[in-house]
Amino acid sequence: MRRSAFVLAASLVALLVSATSVDHLANAGAASLSCTAHVANPHPANYTEADIIVHTVPGAEVTGTEHIGAAHPTQQGVANSNGVAYIYFKISYVIKREVRTVTIVAKQGPLTETCRTSFDPT
Repeated sequence: MRRSAFVLAASLVALLVSATSVDHLANAGAASLSCTAHVANPHPANYTEADIIVHTVPGAEVTGTEHIGAAHPTQQGVANSNGVAYIYFKISYVIKREVRTVTIVAKQGPLTETCRTSFDPT
């Protein structure tokens, strides 16, 4: 009887440790959010759009803020099932060239991640 109780207790401990490890790994993947961004054409022409492509996790809400002097227009999107979101900024007439930085914030639940890209209209 004593041996079977020991085997049962050892089996129970092994099962609990295994379940905890699997649960921990599942939560570790869910607790990470990534964000990388690039511009499809880094030198868009006047009166076109700067197409920003963001790579993150599927379903993440993405907000891009363009920095042009004192103006900070924003665009929003949602990452598709492949984790890709597309946001667009219109380029009005540019008298002098200046690099425009876009700050991207990806959010899913309580998690947020920030990344940046830039473009130089011609």
